[in-house]
Amino acid sequence: MGSQDLASGGLCVLTKTNMFIKNQQGFIQIPILIAIIVGILAVGSTGYLIKQKVENQKAQLLEAVEIDKKELGPESNATPNKPIGTSKTIPQQSVSTNMPVPSPTLVPETKQDTGLLIAQCEAKRSVDYNDLVSKIDSILETTLQNTRSQVNARIATYETDYEYCNAQAGKSEYEAKLSELDKLFAKLDTLESDIKNRSGGFLMTAEQLSRLIASERSKLIGQIDTLQREISSLESSIRACKTNYDADVKTEKAYLESVVIKTQQEREKSLAEAKQIVDQEYLQCISQ
Repeated sequence: MGSQDLASGGLCVLTKTNMFIKNQQGFIQIPILIAIIVGILAVGSTGYLIKQKVENQKAQLLEAVEIDKKELGPESNATPNKPIGTSKTIPQQSVSTNMPVPSPTLVPETKQDTGLLIAQCEAKRSVDYNDLVSKIDSILETTLQNTRSQVNARIATYETDYEYCNAQAGKSEYEAKLSELDKLFAKLDTLESDIKNRSGGFLMTAEQLSRLIASERSKLIGQIDTLQREISSLESSIRACKTNYDADVKTEKAYLESVVIKTQQEREKSLAEAKQIVDQEYLQCISQ
């Protein structure tokens, strides 16, 4: 179409030029000739540019159709009407859907993963609970051991005080008098036979021997009575020392027993708190 316009335009210019040359009787001026040549070139260039623009518009139209087809996908498989004057065909292209298909390896096995997570969380809860129990027992045992040591130290002090009290009360004298009393009782038991053995070389009547035995027994009994009174006096002071010592030791043992009971109660309370802590951590673990 552009070629036909270019040819007709050139023909028209040549016809007018021939007519002008005939009117000038074969003579033409150089400026007029240059103007004619420039006009021919201008007309030809204009026709070429018009043709080129038309072809560019056709190419852009085809490119736009292909882009629309790719964006529309399979629903645009119908072949569109081809522009007039072109023999190009638009290639058919299959476009996959934009929805991603998850890979089988990425699909989690929910039951198996949940079971594994629960097992791991239960194992962690057991380990954490046992660790807390060990720490609680260690702390309470240390506290109880320190209390026992303090109680034993005080009892040792009471024993020292008790020994001092006994010394002040005359315990050594008391023990010596007890030993002497035992000897007097033993002597009293053998008094009659001893007197008879001693008097074997003397001429004594039975009455004299009986009086001697009675006299000696009376002396021994008097010594035993005096010694028993002294022992009783000493024993009262010694008994007071023992009473005070026993009371102090009993108080310390009762205190230690109360500490043991409180320690057991504290252990039960701490274990309950430890179980609550690990249970909360377990719930957080399985909820992740």
